[in-house]
Amino acid sequence: QPAGDVLLPRQVDGTANGVPTLQVTVHAADVNANVSDTLFNVSADVAARSSRTVVPADPIVAAMTELSPGVWHVAGGTHNSLVVEQAKSLVLIEAPLGAARMKAMFDTLARRFPKKPVLLVVASHHHWDHAGGIREVLARGIPVLTHERNAEFVKWVGGATKTVVPDRLSRTKRALNVRTLRDSMTIGEGAGQVRLFTIRTVHVQGLLAAYVPSAQVVFTSDVVNPGAVGVPLPVAGSRELVDFARGHSLSVKSYAGGHGRVVPWDELEKAAARP
Repeated sequence: QPAGDVLLPRQVDGTANGVPTLQVTVHAADVNANVSDTLFNVSADVAARSSRTVVPADPIVAAMTELSPGVWHVAGGTHNSLVVEQAKSLVLIEAPLGAARMKAMFDTLARRFPKKPVLLVVASHHHWDHAGGIREVLARGIPVLTHERNAEFVKWVGGATKTVVPDRLSRTKRALNVRTLRDSMTIGEGAGQVRLFTIRTVHVQGLLAAYVPSAQVVFTSDVVNPGAVGVPLPVAGSRELVDFARGHSLSVKSYAGGHGRVVPWDELEKAAARP
């Protein structure tokens, strides 16, 4: 569309390997706007602190916080997972970020539970930051469970071949074990039981939420990302979670999400009740 003396693309779509990954819509544009060169200056104090030496990245750590006997909220950088211990195995909910994060997760679990393998990994949804570790999961022969809407995406990700720096899945060419659910599913029994549901949210379709009855905790990603203590929780996402719990008659004490801190459930109820 016209923008001054030039034509400007007002919608830009990006794809990777034929799959849509980005859409940018431009609603307004200034042509030949006066931009001061000072915007690009690096201040003396910043320049003095900068280093041209490559600093090695800190090792990835999976930090486990026990919410209830046999139930752990696992933090690592910006993303979290949930681990539930069952009689002979573990259920892991969420495989975020990438192979390095998941290797740290599996190493931590192997040390903590040397006789209990991971039975299943639940992928809440298809967004890259929460699904980036599923190739490492599939490479280990562990089933990935996701909503049926996401099944083809998981298979596509698992079936891709990395040729420049082949990862574990590319080297082993292991058959993919992808399982799906439509509405709900119960895994295990007793203290280690995990109940999975589809949750309605504006964030994404086909989002899964996990409820652990023994801990009375709900886990899902991106509906609410609790910030620091004292920072108000968002009204819309809090309402979605509260409606979800009430709709399934769940007795909930806390929310442990894919981002941020664990919060008492009554904080969500208070947020949901705000105008």
